[in-house]
Amino acid sequence: MWICDVWREKPKLSIFIILFFIIQIANNLRQDIAISPFYSYGMYSSVAHTDSPVNAVFIMVDNQQLNPLDFQPQVWDKITYPLVCFSKAKIWNKHLFETDINRLIPFVESERFTKMISEKEFQLWYKNYLEKIVDRQIETLDASIYKYQFENGKWRVLQLIYSISDK
Repeated sequence: MWICDVWREKPKLSIFIILFFIIQIANNLRQDIAISPFYSYGMYSSVAHTDSPVNAVFIMVDNQQLNPLDFQPQVWDKITYPLVCFSKAKIWNKHLFETDINRLIPFVESERFTKMISEKEFQLWYKNYLEKIVDRQIETLDASIYKYQFENGKWRVLQLIYSISDK
């Protein structure tokens, strides 16, 4: 056996190898922490469930939906990230104004405290940005972010989070 040959040549190394295997087996049996880059049974032994709602981005360019599989993951992230960030900023600004600013100073308008580009400015910028990524002229652009929940074996739309359209 290989470990016997190592024992004869380098006993300290063989003790280290044997201890390593014992620790790995104990770690797999305990299934509480992963202390090595090796396979740990507990990492892959159960089904992963989606408990919380999931957001999905849909983008229509010239009445054709962009398919994420047609792009590399990094490029798809470049396409969707500005939409997600703009929608989150819009939601956060509204929340901040309604819960804090308006409560303290009820007689002012939100534009003085929540600085953002307008919907039209973002849409124009995003259209130009997307044209550079897909490398073609875009006539019409529609984009939506929906929140989905997985229930009873089906995806159910919970709400429309954000939408832009130049139609």
